[in-house]
Amino acid sequence: MVDRIVQKALTSLTANMVELNREHWMKDAVDAERAGCTLTCQAIIRHVIGTGVEDEDKKATRLGDADSFAKQGALACARAVYAHALKNIEKRKGIWLAAAHFEKTHGTTFIFFSVVYSVY
Repeated sequence: MVDRIVQKALTSLTANMVELNREHWMKDAVDAERAGCTLTCQAIIRHVIGTGVEDEDKKATRLGDADSFAKQGALACARAVYAHALKNIEKRKGIWLAAAHFEKTHGTTFIFFSVVYSVY
């Protein structure tokens, strides 16, 4: 439900020729996480992460975003970025390694192994 609301909001803004500021929306995702609204945080990231990013820069941008979120303590945001990247980027060995390292450092054993075994 939250995903649909965020999607409709962004579609409406775009239809009314409002420029979507990626950095502003990413900050809103962090604010949503800090407010305890993890689903909102994940939905914002899913729908805004590709805004203004060239295809050849996707991998580097996603890794940078996840690292930035981790440094801010926004772990749910970082997980959402890694999940999106692992699902949508073809050459993902580096992303998979970064996600596994992130979960080893910040996650539980279960989450770590779910990332490690997601390659199969």
